[in-house]
Amino acid sequence: MIKKIIFSLLAISALFACDDCEETIEQAGKIIAKNPNETGAYNSRAIAYYKLKEYHRAIEDFTKAIEITPDFAALYVNRGLTFLNMEFYDRAIDDFNQVIALEPNGSSTHYHNRGLAYFRLGELKNAESDAEKACEMGQCYLKNIIESYKFKQATPQK
Repeated sequence: MIKKIIFSLLAISALFACDDCEETIEQAGKIIAKNPNETGAYNSRAIAYYKLKEYHRAIEDFTKAIEITPDFAALYVNRGLTFLNMEFYDRAIDDFNQVIALEPNGSSTHYHNRGLAYFRLGELKNAESDAEKACEMGQCYLKNIIESYKFKQATPQK
């Protein structure tokens, strides 16, 4: 548990402190060279790649981190968000399903993210279900987007 908390703090700091993403990539690479099973280094480097919009490289590192620490939900969140940005919605849904399986009573954001992927795929019923669950947990943003979308669809065009 302590290792996960420390890892979470490292990942969060990398996410917000990547002013010099190239330096983060270089430093993470050095850590990985010394310890190829250092999940935090893969995650930090993946976040830096993500911020540089090098999504395929980010996916590679998130995937390696997941192979090392398969029960850590944040890794699936990060990779799922990357897939979402790449418009690989089915793969994003797979990752968000894993997050929800690992943390069924976790953050409303998990349901929001999966619902957004469903919405982008045009699977409105699934999107609405996740949006409702997220809203029950306090995050109604996606529900509002879907309601607005449905209203626009029902309004006759001039």
